[in-house]
Amino acid sequence: MIQENVRILLVEDDGDDYVITKSLLSEIKGQQIHLDWAKNFDTALGLMTSMTLIWLIITSERAMASNCCAWLSNEVASRPSYF
Repeated sequence: MIQENVRILLVEDDGDDYVITKSLLSEIKGQQIHLDWAKNFDTALGLMTSMTLIWLIITSERAMASNCCAWLSNEVASRPSYF
């Protein structure tokens, strides 16, 4: 099933990964995808409730990952999330 206006939140501390991901997602035909980027959990927190999908890439900030996972399990458990 294709959804209209898919909103993905990429939580990742590396801006290069955002640019690469945005480029790859733009190649998907027939689907309108809006990619937002949060460099840290504090920024992500304000954006999460309006997203179709939350994509968390954990590389270096263990505290960010732990806080984000706890928040996701409590607040948006029904929303697709990938870690």
